[in-house]
Amino acid sequence: MFKLGCLQVQYGWLKNVKKITLALLCILATLSYAQTNLTLSSFDLPPYIGQDLKDQGAIHEIVEAVLAEAERSVDVAFFPVTRAINSALAGQYQAVFPVVYDELLSKGFRLSDAIASYQLGLLGRKNDDSYLESISVTTTIAVVRGSVSEQENSSFSPARFVYVAQNEQAMRMLHSGRVDYVLIDKFTAADLMVDKLPYMIGQFSFPEQFTKKIDLHVAFSKKYIGAQTDLEAFNSALKRLEALGVIDSILNRHGLLFFEKPLQNKVLRIATVDNGDMVLMQRISAEYKQLHPDITLDWRVLDESILRRRLLSDLAISEGQYDVMTIGAYEVPIWNKQDWLTPLTNLSVEYDQGDMIEVVRDSLSHNGSLYALPFYAESSMTYFRRDLFEQAGIQMPAAPTWANIRSYAKKLHAPEQGVYGICLRGKVGWGENIPIVSTMVNAFGGQWFDMQWAPQLNSPAWQQAVSFYVDLVRDFGPPDTYKNGFPENLKLFSDGHCAIWIDATVAAGMLFDANRSAVADRVWFAPAPVSLTSKGSAWLWIWSLAVPASSKLQVEAKEFIAWATSKDYINRVAELEGWVAVPPGTRKSTYENENYIAAAPFAEYVLSAINSANPKDATLPPSPYSGIQFVTIPEFTAIGNFASQRINGILQNKMTVEQALSKSQAFTINLMKNARARR
Repeated sequence: MFKLGCLQVQYGWLKNVKKITLALLCILATLSYAQTNLTLSSFDLPPYIGQDLKDQGAIHEIVEAVLAEAERSVDVAFFPVTRAINSALAGQYQAVFPVVYDELLSKGFRLSDAIASYQLGLLGRKNDDSYLESISVTTTIAVVRGSVSEQENSSFSPARFVYVAQNEQAMRMLHSGRVDYVLIDKFTAADLMVDKLPYMIGQFSFPEQFTKKIDLHVAFSKKYIGAQTDLEAFNSALKRLEALGVIDSILNRHGLLFFEKPLQNKVLRIATVDNGDMVLMQRISAEYKQLHPDITLDWRVLDESILRRRLLSDLAISEGQYDVMTIGAYEVPIWNKQDWLTPLTNLSVEYDQGDMIEVVRDSLSHNGSLYALPFYAESSMTYFRRDLFEQAGIQMPAAPTWANIRSYAKKLHAPEQGVYGICLRGKVGWGENIPIVSTMVNAFGGQWFDMQWAPQLNSPAWQQAVSFYVDLVRDFGPPDTYKNGFPENLKLFSDGHCAIWIDATVAAGMLFDANRSAVADRVWFAPAPVSLTSKGSAWLWIWSLAVPASSKLQVEAKEFIAWATSKDYINRVAELEGWVAVPPGTRKSTYENENYIAAAPFAEYVLSAINSANPKDATLPPSPYSGIQFVTIPEFTAIGNFASQRINGILQNKMTVEQALSKSQAFTINLMKNARARR
């Protein structure tokens, strides 16, 4: 005898046809409990999940990974939050996510174990004496209607709640003094400031006593017959991935993993970019740890765009998570003015500040004091495959134009052979696709602002440059260029899949290294392309290490960054990896070293490109700002990210060039107007 859930069947002859029919129906119903393809509803909740986020966000990636571990596939449909929940409640979708526990909601759903959490708190003015140990009847709190359960609202009783439609509206009310607090997630508030409200950065914080962790769940609809079966499978798979560290890894990759409070006194918390040189620094730091056994190094190694966002968002809400930050020439002058950085004085004689390349040292200094130490510096250049050029009978000129580049890319484009004519950055981020687009705009005679600070993003030069860029990568680039940034294109080129690549000079050390590049014996280089002008056609960037003023381990942090940017460190990299792999662009002694010159045929050009970069005169028409691929004003991160998203949208065929630039122009005008009004 065996059980089919609702019927017991005897082996042998079943004479009753009705029993056979009922048994078959029972089998089919039982099998339907364990569907392998689930359809879930969801909604945008940035930065945790969203249709426009990388991989649709960390929460989406976690749910997909867990269901894959449970041997189930998933299709996710995005709706407004109320519709997403109601459609699952009605049984149109098997589940909805991410949701928080709510007693009323749980009557219609079976909730999974927590898949992640967010930090809900009261955002208020920084260092305001009105912060109290308790909430009073005169306290006013703005909150988005429906974003927080009534149970959470009641925990802040007897405060008066002001309900609004959007978090941005609530933040503006806080800034103008119309409410005392905003009840909001920490990352949501920080990202709003970074993306839309940069003039608020550094003015607000979350009192610890008013902050709590809120768990997020997948809610399986009780209308779905397999809810309990899939819930159990989901929870079991979730536990396995948590034990393997997969969930934390996903959260970290999206920059959504908070540091744990250190159990010991000296834990240096380091945030850096996941470029090859920085990853090598993390590996070699084991030697530093041996020399400093009382110090623990806790790392966050992040994608370039996520790193920039998380560092600025940390400052936005005065979180103070980091002791060492990896920043660049854009941040130093702006953050220094806000007193966010620690001056790096009293460096040892052995550190030899005079050995720094002048333009690099000056970019990181103010009034003679350094505020960051350079790890590597870069300009941009054109990489190309000599063998492919020779086979096609063409020759790269000493000073290529963008018209030359398009002509060569067309001749060399052979996707059927796994070779694309050109690779360029397309990924979202003011440090991703904007450097290549901005230098193209400069070369085409454009600028971000005219001398009256009027935005120029819909000017003829911008139209021509962006149209040229889009057509070039659409016609002769790899598929899905919109997903590719520096590391993706580096891999494509080093694996032999790009005929031409225009990007950072720092890549030369990797492309000419036979241990890391399959085309090391076939790659060569030329200057970045020009067009109407050569001004601003090649960028300048300096990845540097800085100590935020909020660090409680400033002495230890200074010692670490001095070690990581020293001549001794460069020599150690040479011993371990070879001279071609050393961090470039920071020290004169590197370019005077015969071993480096012999190993790096590009050395002389890179030094010349860095020395000739002039951030104060980077556009054909006069401009009021400093910067080549960026504008050194606090509002630029929001402007650059917005324009970057629109340009990325063109590559995905979501909008036209005209629409993207029109939207970017309107956003910039409005942002600058608001910023001026609040200065």
